[in-house]
Amino acid sequence: MQALALAESDNRKQVQVEALQLLADASEGSDPVAAVGYLRRLMAVQAELHEAARDRQLQELTAQAELESARRRVEYEQALRVQAEETIQHQLQELERGRLYDHLTGLPNRVMLHAHLAQVAGRPGAEFLLVSLDLNRFQLVNDTYGHDAADELLRVVALRAAGLVGPGEMVARVGGDEFALILLGGGLPERLAAVLAAVSEPVVLGDERVRVSWSAGAAYWPGDGRDAESLRQASELALSDAKTQGEPVVFFDAALHLHAGLEGPLSRALERGEFELHFQPLVDVKGRRVVCAEALLRWNSPEHGVQMPGMFMPILERSDAIVEVGAWALREACRVAAGWGGVRVAVNLSARQFASRELRSVVLGALRDSGLPPECLELEITETLMMQSPERAARLLAAFRADGVRVVLDDFGTGYSSLGYLARFPLSGLKLDRSFVSALQEHPEGPDAAIVRAVVGLSGDLGLELVAEGVESLGQVELLEGLGVRILQGYYFARPSALWRPLNVVGAR
Repeated sequence: MQALALAESDNRKQVQVEALQLLADASEGSDPVAAVGYLRRLMAVQAELHEAARDRQLQELTAQAELESARRRVEYEQALRVQAEETIQHQLQELERGRLYDHLTGLPNRVMLHAHLAQVAGRPGAEFLLVSLDLNRFQLVNDTYGHDAADELLRVVALRAAGLVGPGEMVARVGGDEFALILLGGGLPERLAAVLAAVSEPVVLGDERVRVSWSAGAAYWPGDGRDAESLRQASELALSDAKTQGEPVVFFDAALHLHAGLEGPLSRALERGEFELHFQPLVDVKGRRVVCAEALLRWNSPEHGVQMPGMFMPILERSDAIVEVGAWALREACRVAAGWGGVRVAVNLSARQFASRELRSVVLGALRDSGLPPECLELEITETLMMQSPERAARLLAAFRADGVRVVLDDFGTGYSSLGYLARFPLSGLKLDRSFVSALQEHPEGPDAAIVRAVVGLSGDLGLELVAEGVESLGQVELLEGLGVRILQGYYFARPSALWRPLNVVGAR
């Protein structure tokens, strides 16, 4: 474009020179017509050059405008891209915060707590305290003052707790009214007491001062847990103990929770075929014969070995699994006892089993499938089970009696120990609690002996078979026999065994 402009400039100068020369010649007598032609040519060329210059300027302006527009479009697109990236980043941060933090209190949530707990527990030589906290009577606050006031209460106590933790420590909200606390360093019981005192100060909700109280369960790392998860379980078990005992703080005691860590393997035990029944005979010492055998549940765990009911029954009883396991035990006991030639089998019922509407149909189904005569089955229940719903218990026991199934009251002498219901409920027998047998050994002429003599007379008058369990020595056998108890059960005769059958035991002294 610059070369074209130079060429046009040279042409204009050439025409102007020629025109001036013609004009000079015309003034000296040359042809005036020719001079006028050159002038017209000059004017035409100038007009063309002017038009070309205007077009060129217009092109330059257009190109400049397009360039400016493109630059602005690029800048605008860059600004939009930056804004979009910032928006996306902000949204991701909010999503991440929502995943890791509680939206109401701003505290870390359960996910964040578990991550931090694993991190702290992974440090060599780490020692710290994990505390599970539960806000007492929170539902009452919700019902009395409303949801907004209850939310405000949570925010206030969360803010107080957050101001009391130091570097590397954490307070988290892990549930509706549940919090967790990680405390580091020394003097941890004193620090925990200070935290609880601070968060227990009254909270002003509107015109009301609301009292606040907590239940807390604490567990030490590394003494109370093998890993972060087992430590968390330990703190929650301690919290459960605190609520049960009515104490503000309870520190984890492993001796009280020997079954901790068994929940997972136990939940799969039935489908893996790990349960088995061991049988212990009940012996008629006068007739020298076995009249019954109690079916006792055992868990043969590949990971933990053979477990006694005291280790795993509390776990089963907290879940619906106890009903399914109990039904299996009932079916298995009936199947085995069907080959005993008339010797009865006794099966214990749990609270959930006894409360199940399907219990009678399960019992009748087990009898039908096994071929065991109904009179060869005993169901053992406790006084506590009967008194949970006496009317229902009376109807159910009457139905079992009509079916021909015996029902025996286990651990008699403990619990409610009301003599009135012995006549009210259609029972077939009583099992005297083992504590009386132990007391007889120590004080043969003491008050326990008088109680046993009274129960012997009472059971005889009511037509109830009386059994004494926990018999471990010949002396106890002689004492009980002298008091009139003739059916005995205990280690003196046989220990529970999966291989026991009626012909394997003779109740000789």
